[in-house]
Amino acid sequence: MVEYLGVVAFVLLPVLYLIVLLAEIQSAAFASTAAARETARVAVAGIATNAPDAEASALAAGDLTAEDFGRTGEFTVACSGCGDPEADAAVTATAEVVVELPAVASFGIDAPSVMTFTATHTEPVDRYREQQ
Repeated sequence: MVEYLGVVAFVLLPVLYLIVLLAEIQSAAFASTAAARETARVAVAGIATNAPDAEASALAAGDLTAEDFGRTGEFTVACSGCGDPEADAAVTATAEVVVELPAVASFGIDAPSVMTFTATHTEPVDRYREQQ
């Protein structure tokens, strides 16, 4: 019985912690890439249809996508060539998601207890979409 408790304490618990840690990291990585992609897509749809609040809608879409993963983040949208109808315009969205690693500080480990994931997505603006 004592041997079993020793195996559980020294083998199983660190493995379970590692699983939780990797799940948190993967969730933040997925959240950053998905939020950047959706932010760019919504911005392109708004710009192509001359929506007055295209950037605000895009940032809200990024927030909503990150919330789907249980995360919050900071998002930026930049458009190159959007004022010139002849140029190949593109929207670049950047999402930055910060995840706090569970219980790193409580173990006394002298390592950062947060990780930042940054993702960038560039979406071309469809110049042939009908303007409304």
